[in-house]
Amino acid sequence: MIAREIETSGAAQRLALRDYYRDGDAHSVELGWLWMRETAPARLLPFLTEVFRAYWAVELDAADLDAVARTVDREGGDRAAFDAWAADAGPAHARSLRESLLARGIGGVPSYLVDGEYFHGRQHLPMMGWILDDRRGPRPI
Repeated sequence: MIAREIETSGAAQRLALRDYYRDGDAHSVELGWLWMRETAPARLLPFLTEVFRAYWAVELDAADLDAVARTVDREGGDRAAFDAWAADAGPAHARSLRESLLARGIGGVPSYLVDGEYFHGRQHLPMMGWILDDRRGPRPI
């Protein structure tokens, strides 16, 4: 079931999935995500799109900080500043944010905050889309 769900989601996003059961340390990607969100928000979506594509194609080790830094650079972020932040304040910032989210019951699965409501898991994407589309049309759930 898990592989089928991942395959369906991957096909919808046109991702080449080479290992459905990848699991590992993603703290470097987390740092890249936070950096791009805070310093180059207009480039965040292209950064995330490339990270997910490369991760599922088994072209990116999510724990490899240098590989993530190269992606930050390619996607329009300031690599030198990212490298300095990731070696200094970045990990503490990420840890603090993670702890804050966990204290609010958010973590472990994809979690989303939409219009003041928390959603856990991708199965809620249709509902979140409906909310973001001003609740037009029939309620999906």
